Order: sequence, then C-alpha cells, then structure tokens
Amino acid sequence: MNRKIILPILIVSLLLFGCQNKYSDNNTSESHSLEFNYDFQNGTDGWMGGLAGIDGDTLTYGFDINFAQADYSLNDNSNRGIYLTCSTKNNNMFMYTTKKLSSRDGLSPLSNYEVNLKFDILPVKNNNNSIPMDRLFIKAAVVNIEPSMQVIERGYNNYLFVNPNTEDASKKINLITLGNADALNNNDIETFQESFNATTNSNGEMWVIIGVDSDYKGNGSLFLDNVNISINKI
Repeated sequence: MNRKIILPILIVSLLLFGCQNKYSDNNTSESHSLEFNYDFQNGTDGWMGGLAGIDGDTLTYGFDINFAQADYSLNDNSNRGIYLTCSTKNNNMFMYTTKKLSSRDGLSPLSNYEVNLKFDILPVKNNNNSIPMDRLFIKAAVVNIEPSMQVIERGYNNYLFVNPNTEDASKKINLITLGNADALNNNDIETFQESFNATTNSNGEMWVIIGVDSDYKGNGSLFLDNVNISINKI
C-alpha cells in the first residue's frame, strides 16, 4: 500500500461505517438487568471496525485491514460472523470492533454496571503468511468514552489514527488481555469471557471493545461470533 494515504478513502474503507446500526434488541426503558446477543446472521448489528497502533514505520512499510460480516463454515454448516483481518509489514497493530450501548438500550446515565462479556473466536482457513496463532492476543474493554479518531499531519499528508490507547489520561482505554488464539491452530472454536465494571457517561452510554493485537508482522485474520453481553446494575 502506498504510504500516501487519502483520508476519505480510509474513513470509508477501513472503518466501514456503511453497515447501519441495528437496534432490534433495544429496550427504551431503564432496567437493572439487560442481556444482548449478537450472531451477525443479518449484518454487523451495529458493531463497527477500528484500527490502532499505526505508527510512522507502519505507514512507511504499508498495511491493510478489513472489517465485514462474512460467511464461514463450521462442522459442515454455514455460519456468519464478523471478519477481522489485518496485514502489516511491521509489528504492533491492533484491530478491533466496538459496539455502543446507551439509554436506548435501557442504561441509566452515570450509573455503575457489571458487564459480563462472552464471545467466540474462530480460525480463518487458507491464510497465507499468517501470524502464529499464539501471537494473536485477544483483548477487550468496556468504557464510557468512544474510541477516538485522530487525524495527524505528517509532512504534506494526513493520516488516520483510531487509537484506543491515547496518551490523554481522561480518554485512556485500558484493554485487558484475555488470552491468545493458540487453540485455533487445531481449527477449534475458542470462547473468551470476562467481567468488567463500567460507569455510563452523562448520556447513559458505554462502548464494548473486542480486538486482536499482535507483535508480529504478517497476516492476522479471525472470525468473531456469538457475542453475549449481560449487564447488571450495581
């Protein structure tokens, strides 16, 4: 990829906001207990893709990323999930997907919640020059600030940064490493789960983030499916 990257193309092709949010599971009344399930059979269900860790070296050597709803086969059955893939000629790139929940879904402003997150990660077959599965680290977070998009000027070019690891302490997102994708070497499904404590912002919003990080160069591709989010007011 040419390192002279045009911002509008990145915004359209990397973040892929074309998939519209779907609120079929929304509850407009406030509740002490909520549950959301996403199987991605009919779309991305409002989940959106993002990218972080794009530094000067990565820009120089090139990178590629894709976020989409896609088909996969499991036990001879056809399924659909979110396809996350990146290719980089340098190390340290983090691809992620995020889902916004708000008062429309039953959350209260400035309220404390325990969020139980569970999801499946599946392998992608026939991926050439693949990053070793044990070097693909699965990370997650639940926060009350939206992952920020920054445009940074370098020389005569503008570059797009979507970075949940911002240096601004008030906007910092601490990602938890849940493990790696080592079990996928045998083409098995790997289920990850974690509990988080989160406080909604003044608009009653929170964001769930699931991502894949690596310190290797090459191609990293995985499917995300069967996301369950259980929320209980504390």
